[in-house]
Amino acid sequence: MKKKISFIMAILMVISCVNLFSLYALAATEKFSESFDLFSEEELAFLTEDSATYDVAANIKFHYPDVDSETMMLLNKTDRIETMRQYHQSQNEKIVNRLKIENCHISYYAPFGEVIYDSLEEYYKSKESLKKLSRKKDVSHIEVSLIINEPEGVVASEDSQDIYNFNQIKQEVGYIENEYTGAGVKIGVCEQDIAPFIWFCNDNNIAECENKFHYEDHGRTGEGSIHAAQVVSLICGTEGLAPDATIYLSAAGSVTSQVTNYFISNGVDIINCSRAMAFTYRYDQYAAFIDYLVNFYSITFVKSTGNYPSYTSEGVLVDNVSYVTSPGQGINVITVGGMTMDKQVAAGSRYDCPTAHIYKPDLVAPSEVISFPELPIPNGAGTSFAAPIVTAIVAKLMQEFPQLKDSPVLVRAVLAEGCVMLPEQTDPLDAYAGAGLVNYANTREILRSGLYTLAEKGGYDEAGKTIAVLQGDIYEAGTLIIRFHTQIYSENCD
Repeated sequence: MKKKISFIMAILMVISCVNLFSLYALAATEKFSESFDLFSEEELAFLTEDSATYDVAANIKFHYPDVDSETMMLLNKTDRIETMRQYHQSQNEKIVNRLKIENCHISYYAPFGEVIYDSLEEYYKSKESLKKLSRKKDVSHIEVSLIINEPEGVVASEDSQDIYNFNQIKQEVGYIENEYTGAGVKIGVCEQDIAPFIWFCNDNNIAECENKFHYEDHGRTGEGSIHAAQVVSLICGTEGLAPDATIYLSAAGSVTSQVTNYFISNGVDIINCSRAMAFTYRYDQYAAFIDYLVNFYSITFVKSTGNYPSYTSEGVLVDNVSYVTSPGQGINVITVGGMTMDKQVAAGSRYDCPTAHIYKPDLVAPSEVISFPELPIPNGAGTSFAAPIVTAIVAKLMQEFPQLKDSPVLVRAVLAEGCVMLPEQTDPLDAYAGAGLVNYANTREILRSGLYTLAEKGGYDEAGKTIAVLQGDIYEAGTLIIRFHTQIYSENCD
C-alpha cells in the first residue's frame, strides 16, 4: 500500500544554492518593485495615517561576483562565518560608498542592504532616486515593502475558558523532563523591543541573568516589551521548555540587517521570529535573505505564521488575509501555526503562500490561550507563542544531538517526521496544520535511533526504516524550481 510521507514538506524546503545570488532572485523582470499591491489605495492611506505605526523599507540586493559556495561549505562553521563576513561587509561597503547610498544599513553576511523610511511621504520623495539606483550595475534589484510595527500575539481575554499553563503545554508536545535543558545553545530572539529581563531575575541570581540574557536595543531605551517577555518566558523562563538556553535579543525594529548581524556575529544556533518583517505575502527579498543565512551559516530559523485578522495595538485593522507573513514563506524557514486546547488549528492561524510550490505552515504548536504565571502580565494568544515552543524543543535537541547545530536540513526533517496528526487532520500534509503537532519525544526517538540519512532522494530507505533527507538545489538561474513534489510515495511503507 502506498503511503504519503509526512516529513517530506521539510525536505521540499531544503536549499543548497547553485550560486550566490540565486537565493535572492525574484520572478520580476524589472529591477525595481513595490509590494504595496495587496492594499487598495484606501487601505494604504488608512494604515499609514500614523507614521509611528509603520515604516517603509527599500531592500537592496547588491550585485558582485559569487563566492565559491562549495569551498565555503567545506569550512567549519566558525571559519565560514568569519570568511564570508569579511567578503560581504567589504563588498557591501564599497558599493554603498561608490553609489553614495545614504542611510543604508548593510548586512555583513549577504549581498543585502536596507534603507528605512519613517513614512510613505518620505519614501515618495526618494522613489525616483531609488529607481535610478536600481539601474546601476552594482544593484540587482530593489524591493520596497511596508512594515507594520506590531508583534504576532495578542492579549487574551481574562474570560477565556480554556487556558494553557506551561505544564499542559509540555504534555501536549511530548516534553520529557531530563538533563537536556538547552544549555550551550544560543538563541536569537527577534522582537520590536527588548524584554525586561529583570522579570526573570531576583537578587540572588543577577550574575546568572547577565550571563544568560544578552541584548542590543539599538537606542530603544523603553521599559521593554510584554510580548518579548512572553516569548522569552516560553523558551527559557523559570518554567520554560529550555531553561538553560542563552538568549540574544535584538530590538532593531524594522532594520533586519542589524538584527541578523548581531545574531550571527554572536554565533546563535537558532533564531526565533514572532513578528512580521514585512507585509509581503509572496516569496520576497526578506524570505530570500533569511534562506541565504540559513543555508550558508547553518542557523535554524523559526517563524510564526502570523494571525488574521491582524490589528495594531490601537485596534486598527491591518489586514484580513490568510497568507503567512514574511519571512515565513522562506524555503528554509520552519513556519509554525497555532493550535487550541481542543487540538484544532487556531481560527486565526495563517496558512499558505501565493508563490507557487511553497506550502506553509510546516507544523503547529499550542498558541491559545496561554498564561504566564512568572510574569506580571496578562494571558496571551497567537502564533507568536507557538514559535518559541518549537524553538525551545529544538534547543533541547541541539544540546543532546550537537550535529543539529550544523544541519538545519536535518532539524526540519526530523521535527516534521516526529509530528502527531491532529484529530481532524486526514492528510499527513495538511493545508492548515502542516505535518501536525510538534512532538519532542517522537523527534528525540528518531534522532536516538539514528533513523535518518542525507540522501539525494527524499523518502524512506530500507523498507521504511530510515528517513532520507533531501540534498539538492531548488533554485536555478533565479527561478524557483521544485524538483520533487510535496507528496512523495514509497512502495516500502505500510
